[in-house]
Formats: sequence, C-alpha cells, structure tokens
Amino acid sequence: MTWQHTGQASGASVTASRHHHVHGDPLRLLPAASRSPRSAAAPHPAERTAQWAYERFFITVHQSAELLAARALVDLHRAAEQARAGIDREAATALRRVTALVVILEQHLTLLDHLEPDSFASFRPLLDNAGGAQSSQFAELFHRIAAADLLGSPSDALPTQQPLAPSALQALRGAVALWQTRHPAPGRKGDR
Repeated sequence: MTWQHTGQASGASVTASRHHHVHGDPLRLLPAASRSPRSAAAPHPAERTAQWAYERFFITVHQSAELLAARALVDLHRAAEQARAGIDREAATALRRVTALVVILEQHLTLLDHLEPDSFASFRPLLDNAGGAQSSQFAELFHRIAAADLLGSPSDALPTQQPLAPSALQALRGAVALWQTRHPAPGRKGDR
C-alpha cells in the first residue's frame, strides 16, 4: 500500500511505502506501524520501531503545522475582506488571530529540534523529494502577508477612523520577520 497525502489547500504531496495503515488514527495521515524496507537488508525490528517513532513524530509536527497554516490563510482572507469593506475592528481581530497562529507555528516547529539528525536521516529517503520548504500553504501565507494590497489597493488610504487593521498588519509582519530569522531559507540548514 502506498500512503499519500495531498493537502486540499496546498496540493503538496508526500509519498512513502506502507504495508498496513494505523486503524483508529483520526487523521489517517500518519505512518503505519510497519513498512517494506527499501534496501535489500531488512532493518532489525528494534530499528524499524525506532524509525517508525521518529517518522511519526516528524509527520505529526508537519501535518499539524499545515493545519494551522490553512487556518491562518482562512483568517487572512477574512481580514482582507473586512478591511476592504471598511470593517476595521473585525479585520484587526482576524489579523491578530493570524499573528497568534504564526507565533504558535514558529514555536511549534521548534519541536523538530528534538529530532536528532541521525533519527531524521533514518527515514528521510522515504520522503523522496518532499521537504518542508515545498509547502505551498506557507509560501502563499507569507506571500499574501507581504502583499502591499492586502488591506486594499495601496492607493486607497484607509480612513483615519480605521487605525486598527494597519496596526495589526504591522504586528503580523513583525511576527513573520521573526519567523524568517529563526527558520532560515531552504538549503541553509537541512530541509526539515
């Protein structure tokens, strides 16, 4: 059996071989308890169990991050709609929620600091060419946050009675800048 998850919002895909799937797993996105080894020499059962645990940890962290990023995109879209409609307070609330999600995501991904490089290397070949830098949801999220027209056309000045959304957007962009300093661009520090 081949396990493949294609994110509905992102289109990203990760594939790995599996013998069984985990019954009762609510997400059914996580790796199975056993798999066919890709090499001619089968790993010792204890090594296979450890590899499975490392891989499950990795996938759990990444899939939950994708869910949070998807939610942030929904709130970002809502904030843009509200700002363009002149509903400043609701736009600011949605932007503050996106900021909180970006902060949580930044902290959440530090969980991967608890996955030793050798542990990651034990299952990295099963991920084929997939990498965290390929998340189209994260790319879209950061691209949309940086867009000059997120709250409306740059030529449309928001009335002075609507100061909340621009201020919330500034805070959100600050959270993204912090993210970018803590999570370097792909190729600089592995591809987890």
